[in-house]
Amino acid sequence: MGKPPIVITEEMLITAEKMAALGLNKKQIALCLGIGYSTMFTKLDEYPELREAIEVGAAKGVAKAASMLQERMKTDTRAILAYLARQDRSWAPNAQVTLEAPQIQEVEIKLIDPPSEA
Repeated sequence: MGKPPIVITEEMLITAEKMAALGLNKKQIALCLGIGYSTMFTKLDEYPELREAIEVGAAKGVAKAASMLQERMKTDTRAILAYLARQDRSWAPNAQVTLEAPQIQEVEIKLIDPPSEA
């Protein structure tokens, strides 16, 4: 008698998706699921829904980072770009971000005479 076979549950699928969305790799996800690294690859073939959960989670993580990048163009861009480059090879590892200052259409300057001293 050996160990009982590992069955991938709905709870494990949810955990795998969440971990992938956070940027964990398959080895780290396997640890979170309580299974070995080699077992993970067997289960990925055996359970297409596990592979899909990891792919969907990774896509959600990239989507969230891309959204954050759009919202916060002036802060934290290096960390966000580094994350995107590691999660999705279509993002260049040395991506450059150009920040454009808003165009000032017209500025009105009024000079005020200082109060006279009595």
